[in-house]
Amino acid sequence: MANEYNWQVEKTPTFIQQVEKGIISKEIESFIEAWARTAYPIQTNSNKLVYRQEKNVYEIWNARIPDLDHNKGKSSGFRLIYYIVKKEKELYLDLIEERRTFDDQKNKNKYDQYIKNLIRILNTAYGNNG
Repeated sequence: MANEYNWQVEKTPTFIQQVEKGIISKEIESFIEAWARTAYPIQTNSNKLVYRQEKNVYEIWNARIPDLDHNKGKSSGFRLIYYIVKKEKELYLDLIEERRTFDDQKNKNKYDQYIKNLIRILNTAYGNNG
């Protein structure tokens, strides 16, 4: 059965900046790009819907990504925030962090604020009403 999802994968400036900082290796970056092209927007243990725009124009997701460089699985690897613009069939890789980054309350609050800001930006770009 052919995968019905064949996203055009884009990298946001945030993602590019994190790659340049060395948060992930080129191998992991390539793995993420290949995974993203056919990612199913279905909630699983490794993929969580964070926000769905009211008219379903876009969705924000959080995925668990393995750390291939350090032989760590999805649970102790990376967290990837990405969003999908449905009509354009585009998937944007946005923010990737090591899992341990979200272990304390201060960083969880930063994550929540990041999501709120991302929603505001996407609502401006794609219209609050779709």
